[in-house]
Amino acid sequence: MRKNYFVKFVRYMKNVYYLERGLNKLSDDRVNPTYCTGQVILPVLLGFYGT
Repeated sequence: MRKNYFVKFVRYMKNVYYLERGLNKLSDDRVNPTYCTGQVILPVLLGFYGT
């Protein structure tokens, strides 16, 4: 039941605040990164929910 609320919350956040668009605008000082910053941040943020 608890995960269902989290899924709804994430959907709401994505629809209202356009998280993916904001995360894609992030940048860092890595040289020739394999993954863009947004691809790294989103799984990390969602991964903390499981712990």
